[in-house]
Formats: sequence, structure tokens, C-alpha cells
Amino acid sequence: MAQWAGLLRRTLEFINRRAVRYTDAALDASDAPLAQLTEMLLLELQDVLQVRENSAAWGELRATAVFDPDLRELLADATREWIDDLADLIRRAQAAGTAAPGADPQAAGRAALRAGRGGERALAERHHHAGARP
Repeated sequence: MAQWAGLLRRTLEFINRRAVRYTDAALDASDAPLAQLTEMLLLELQDVLQVRENSAAWGELRATAVFDPDLRELLADATREWIDDLADLIRRAQAAGTAAPGADPQAAGRAALRAGRGGERALAERHHHAGARP
């Protein structure tokens, strides 16, 4: 079982590193926090192989985490980090006057995560069907 847990942990680390590589491009696209936030979210929903694979892997890891407390904690940490990154961009956009000042950045980050899960499921499903083609 320890080997299985180690494999899952390494898989999570791999998909997190890969996601950082493709979403960090959002930070280079503009100096405007709202533009960076928008681009970051759009990059998470790209219809490209890496994003579809990451989406499928996240879904599988979340399903497995139901039965594995260590993996559940790792996923919770990764999710908190992602929400914190979004919340930071929202705060910066608020300071720049381009985002609603009354919005709760953490709540908005959580809402983006929930909204993204629908896109994530669609991308994972598309990846599954694409992989089934001859």
C-alpha cells in the first residue's frame, strides 16, 4: 500500500508542476491582475492534451482520496494553494480598481474552483473519448 500511496503522491506532484508551467504563462501575458486572473482561468480550461490529462488525473485522484486520508490532505493543500493564488490576483485587481471591491477573494477563488470542475469533467470526458479512438 505504501508503494501505491507514493505513486499517487508523485502523480499529484507531477500534474501540479505541469499545471504551474502552463498557468504561469498568464503572469507573463500582462501586468494587469484582472487580465492575469482571466488568462489563468482560461489556461486551466484549454482543450489541449496536457490540460485534459491533468483534468482526468485530478478527477481520479479526488475519487481515490475519499479512501485515502493522506492523499485527501495533499489534495486539500494543493486546492488551498490554487485558491490562494486566485485570491491574491483578485486582491491585486481590487487594489487596481478593476475588480469589485466588496468581493471576498477567497470565496471567489472557491467559486472559480467549483465552476472549473464542470469544465474539468468535460475535458476529462473528451480525453477519455479521444483516447478510445483508433
